[in-house]
Amino acid sequence: MGISVVIGQVSNLREATHTEGHIGQHAIGGTITGKVRSKQVYSFRVDNRPVSYESKEILSISDGDYVTCAGPVGGGVIKAMKVRNDSTGIIYGHSPVLVLLGMIGVLLASLMLISTVVGAILGVPVLCIGLWGLYKAWQLFQSTRAVETTPVQRTA
Repeated sequence: MGISVVIGQVSNLREATHTEGHIGQHAIGGTITGKVRSKQVYSFRVDNRPVSYESKEILSISDGDYVTCAGPVGGGVIKAMKVRNDSTGIIYGHSPVLVLLGMIGVLLASLMLISTVVGAILGVPVLCIGLWGLYKAWQLFQSTRAVETTPVQRTA
């Protein structure tokens, strides 16, 4: 699956906050613990092509801004991994280097697990997760290169 790039003016911008997690109470002592995560979810159109972007950071774009978005296409929607606001010059998205380093760590851990008989049972699923992560890191590298090499569109 390749990376698609779309350049143009933002319209129909929608923002939401997606929150998920769990809160529980320990049986012994009654201590309440939990973990809650939130991320910003954006959906918009760029020259009438649907784009979605998810991140922990705030995306500062408005209807009428000119943007360059890059990412894989799923279900007819560009799932942007990198977004450049051509009106302000700011680029949004994760660093591909950090994602790549994390996935290499997962792969090394899986290879160490596979080297033992019992670890092979755990190592194979971890290896699959690591390979999937490397694929996502490759997509992020491709998206970063696409956004950085695409000339900034003139704003009106």
